[in-house]
Amino acid sequence: MKTGSSTTSNIMLRYGMKNKLTLARNTDFRDKHCINFTGIDYSASHMQLNKSAISNVIPNAKYFTIIRSPYTHLRSAFYYFKFSTMLDNSTFRQFVEHLEIYDNFTHLHHQHRNGQIWFLDPRFDMNQRDNDTYILQAIKELDQELDLIMLMEYYDESLLLLKKLLCWEFDDLVYHQVKTRKPKDTMVPEMESSIRKWSNADFLLYEYFNRTFWEKVKNYDGDFEKDLNEFRVRQQNVSNQCASSDARKYNSFCWRLVVDTHLIRGVAIQQQKTWMYTIRKERKEKCSSI
Repeated sequence: MKTGSSTTSNIMLRYGMKNKLTLARNTDFRDKHCINFTGIDYSASHMQLNKSAISNVIPNAKYFTIIRSPYTHLRSAFYYFKFSTMLDNSTFRQFVEHLEIYDNFTHLHHQHRNGQIWFLDPRFDMNQRDNDTYILQAIKELDQELDLIMLMEYYDESLLLLKKLLCWEFDDLVYHQVKTRKPKDTMVPEMESSIRKWSNADFLLYEYFNRTFWEKVKNYDGDFEKDLNEFRVRQQNVSNQCASSDARKYNSFCWRLVVDTHLIRGVAIQQQKTWMYTIRKERKEKCSSI
């Protein structure tokens, strides 16, 4: 959460609706074991990675996610979830200066200490959060399990790598930023030091995948800069096209581009109701509770 995931989910949902793919809901992964199940095509949710549970329901899937610098990640959460109003109107700086006393508080709001690695690896032992050797080993195992880690700070570049991974077109990747806010304050070195100490595992996670990200860019199959420029021109053209409210007719391309995630997800679920009977029948035949 708060890593550009809503914008990314919208891209996936729009592609799924265009191609009449079936979207998984989190309940589809609960305590199920399936054999040769084909009823669900993709998932686009905030969820902890449980590859064995997902592969039971979506076999042979590609796995990708998005992460963000822990500095801006925590700041975004502070303002989005209105932490200040719940903490006697504390400023972000005051919050950061006393992070140690807020462990339980942030956990309640799904913004855990080392919360990005928590989402990616439910097996991670938080008692080892200051053990760099243990952390790096866990990160290397994640690297083997995931096909792509996108970086919010390099979103367009990330989408080009995603395009190659999924064999998509530029129009499948154009986006409208969802739930974005401009920074309200400046991060000073003392604040960065406090956040780094508090979320050490997330920093090692980000540094590792920042390095491997640019290795993927270096090994890109094609002219990366040319494709990046072409995508950004297409992105700007689509933004201009959808700028007018007249272009945003309900469930149109522009509506799907700019609407909030929960609305487009609702439309996607509604769309697939026409073939849900077939999916339920197959699930009954091929899946069982564990």
